[in-house]
Amino acid sequence: MAVSSSLRERYHRTARFWPAARESDGSLSLPATQMAGAVVSTYVDENTLVVSIDLDTVHRGLVERPGTRATVPLHVMVQGTGVFYAPSERSGHTAWRVVGSDGEVTVFADDEAWAAERLAGESGGRLEFRRAWDTEWQCIRPEEPPLSWPQRWLLGLRTAAAWASVRRARRDAIGRWGR
Repeated sequence: MAVSSSLRERYHRTARFWPAARESDGSLSLPATQMAGAVVSTYVDENTLVVSIDLDTVHRGLVERPGTRATVPLHVMVQGTGVFYAPSERSGHTAWRVVGSDGEVTVFADDEAWAAERLAGESGGRLEFRRAWDTEWQCIRPEEPPLSWPQRWLLGLRTAAAWASVRRARRDAIGRWGR
């Protein structure tokens, strides 16, 4: 069940922003925004930009399984690139990720599967997916690009040479055996 357009509009219209403020004890509170009950704080810690998401007060319309250990569908993007994607069980969406040879992980949303496949093919990384109701990532082997005609020709030569050496070894073995 998707969130209705009127409820989505209400979430957007009632969003709030709280700038940093001096507390009574002299400390500075963090600036935050709130939308649909989720509180997002963005602040600088030493020389690092930190984005903290608190989902404890999220609107019940976004909670996946009320009454149980509830989950909230979440998609986090940085500079237009998905860095975290936990789809909704109700949506049936799939999260995609590419694990590079250096261990770097790139996360993609369900509608970005083509980009995940392309990145896996170009980088030689491992393409994995996780359906909304699963907890484990499953691996998909990206399709191998077709061989060019020089590569096929060279592969044919190597195969022929390998078979010739097998035939030669068999002939030599039978020849020694027959003596």
